[in-house]
Amino acid sequence: MRTNILKLMMISISLFLVSCNKDDDDKDREKNYTLSEVQAIARITGNQSSNIVVVNMQGGPLYELNDTAQMIDFADAKNALWVDVQQIQTLNPDWFNKDISFAEAKTKAGTNAENVDKVVSYYKSKGKTVCLVGVSYGAFVAQDYIARYGTSKISKALIVAGRLEMENEFWEKFSEGYDGEYVYGADGKVTCTFIENKTAKDRNLGRLAAALGCKRFTALWENVKGLDKIMYYYGTKDEKVGNFTAEEIKFLVSKKVQLFSVPEGNHDDTSGAGVSKLKEYFQIP
Repeated sequence: MRTNILKLMMISISLFLVSCNKDDDDKDREKNYTLSEVQAIARITGNQSSNIVVVNMQGGPLYELNDTAQMIDFADAKNALWVDVQQIQTLNPDWFNKDISFAEAKTKAGTNAENVDKVVSYYKSKGKTVCLVGVSYGAFVAQDYIARYGTSKISKALIVAGRLEMENEFWEKFSEGYDGEYVYGADGKVTCTFIENKTAKDRNLGRLAAALGCKRFTALWENVKGLDKIMYYYGTKDEKVGNFTAEEIKFLVSKKVQLFSVPEGNHDDTSGAGVSKLKEYFQIP
């Protein structure tokens, strides 16, 4: 009787170990994405033969992909292959015709990083040098990607006009469907102003912004390796996302992120300053 029980226990343990090993193998194994899968979630432009791939996450959030021709011209980066990754609301704008909950917005916004990973994984598997650029809302998508998937598949990342720790007051109002800005007074005092969006589609954009803006990236990035691959630009008078706190700066410096401030810079100033460094930083011919 004891012998049979011991045999059953050993079989159970063996099955458990096999199951665990299989899970680990599945976790480590990269899925082989196809070009058609990438084309379904991204727009591909630029130099098709380039070894450097710029994976772009646009700002907003908006319901359609921006024309990035001006951005590419401004950065003088035509010699790279550009891949503009679709976001959940650009792929499925009709989903947002009616108000969604904040919980739904967080689930839907989470798919943006998944799309980025599909694109990054595909081009990495082709031996390409993959670089990320995220500006404004795209900065938060890039940060979410790095928090969830790390930096091992990318060569460099340029993050512009984002935040690691948005003030609760700000993202909470956006989660309720509002829009808003930071106001910098002559006395140095910073306040926030909000306006109520009138349509469900606009309210849902606020919720999608809050879905990533609510994340605490200093905690999410704490154990992420390779953050020194990141160049980060922030404006000290950014009306859209606010100025960095001393704690955010201290964290990024401790992780050896290449951090640059734009003194007195608003959102547009900061975006321009960061994008102007793209060609040099990504070493695009």
